[in-house]
Amino acid sequence: MSRELIMGLWRVVIVTASIFALVACGAKALDPERVDTVTSDYILRDLATTIVQCDSTVVSVEKVKLTRQDYIPIAIVDCTLSDGTATRQFYGFDLQTISRVHEIVKEQPAIDTQSLALLVGTSAPHAEAMRQIVILATR
Repeated sequence: MSRELIMGLWRVVIVTASIFALVACGAKALDPERVDTVTSDYILRDLATTIVQCDSTVVSVEKVKLTRQDYIPIAIVDCTLSDGTATRQFYGFDLQTISRVHEIVKEQPAIDTQSLALLVGTSAPHAEAMRQIVILATR
């Protein structure tokens, strides 16, 4: 083989390897087990704060309970509203919706919470919680 042919083959190999490396680093997929762990931790530690920050009608969160239905983490949240009434809210965190939030946030990193909630079809606190889960799960 000629020296030029060997050099050409090496260039192709190096370029191909570089492209694969770039694609692999850029396409950071969500690991279902990691998402589940992060979601459970987030529900128990940070969800109450997110709800109060994102929903002006909620004055305080009294209790957050984590349960599961069909392996999907569900948060049962007891809240006190600004009019003094107590309410119970439910938030489901299925992998499909969290993956959708991941894709939206990847495409539009500066998207605001209300727009994200509209695109996902949920409330602002729920959308923001899923955004925070995605951020934690992709670290």
